[in-house]
Amino acid sequence: MYIFDVSYPKEDGKLEQIQENILRRFPQCKHKSVYTRKVNGSKSYYSTVYQTDDPEEIVRVASALRQTPQIFIALVSVNGTDIYYHPMELSTLDPQVKQQYISVMKRLPQTERTVHDYLVNLYHDVPTRKVF
Repeated sequence: MYIFDVSYPKEDGKLEQIQENILRRFPQCKHKSVYTRKVNGSKSYYSTVYQTDDPEEIVRVASALRQTPQIFIALVSVNGTDIYYHPMELSTLDPQVKQQYISVMKRLPQTERTVHDYLVNLYHDVPTRKVF
C-alpha cells in the first residue's frame, strides 16, 4: 500500500476542487485525510493524503501536477516506510530522521526506487540516474 501526500498553499482556497480533480482523474487513488501545516514557520499548506496500490498512479499524479508548481507531492511511503520527501519536507527533518531516510534509500526495491527517482528528477535540483 502506497500513501502519498499532495500539498498546496492554504491561501489558494481550492481544497475541495483539487481533491475532486485528483480523485476524478486518478480513480485508483483513495482519499484518506487532510491536514494543515506550516513549513519552516512561514507558509501554511493543506496536505491531502491519498492511498493507492499502484505506484505508477503516483507518477501519473505527479506528472499531471507539473503544470501547477505550487501543488506538489510532499511525501510518499510504502507500508509505513517513507521513500520520498519533497525538498521542502527534507529541509524540516531532524538529522536522525534524515539518516533513516538515507539508509532506506540504499536498499529500495526497483519499483520504489523508480518512483523515488522520478519524483527527485521532477522536484529536486540534483537529478538521479534513473528516469521513469
